[in-house]
Amino acid sequence: MKKIKQFIMGLTAFAVLALPTASNAVFVNLSGVGVDGGSPTVIYVQDDEYLLDDFDIHYSLNLFHYSPSWGSETNISLYNFWIGNPGNTVHISGSGDCGFGNSSGAFSCSGSVSVVDPFIFPGDTWQITLSDSFNDFFVNPDHVFGEGSYLAWGDDAPSASVPEPSTLLLLGAGIIGLGATRMRKSKA
Repeated sequence: MKKIKQFIMGLTAFAVLALPTASNAVFVNLSGVGVDGGSPTVIYVQDDEYLLDDFDIHYSLNLFHYSPSWGSETNISLYNFWIGNPGNTVHISGSGDCGFGNSSGAFSCSGSVSVVDPFIFPGDTWQITLSDSFNDFFVNPDHVFGEGSYLAWGDDAPSASVPEPSTLLLLGAGIIGLGATRMRKSKA
């Protein structure tokens, strides 16, 4: 029994160390946020670091568009007065950046967009606007961001999708099961 406890403690330490960290990054979780074509959803985020060199905003989007709303209608704008992009804004488009089509249903994409000539100091605020380019009067919301949807930027921002906790739990349970089976066979 003592060996099993040590094994589980080792797995727990491994799982915690293996998780990506974002200590010097801004991470905006979009999971569960709904967007209506009639009125955009606006989120304000405070940046806590200096960003004086060009950088990328990474995104991972998993969303569902209710019929008759289309994936190509997805739009995300990030505004900060202190960036050099045209209009001080960075855009992520469902049709252009993600290649979402003119249909309803589930859509996923990930990537990054560049921010040029930033002059951002700790405490600066970003305005993130989530919108649907067409108001489908019959559905509200037009689309909803699913599990694992995020925006991130900064020195330690994740650039690939982050595994969900349930995935790590399933992996850990499988390893524990293999270890228990091996221990049982070695006793016999």
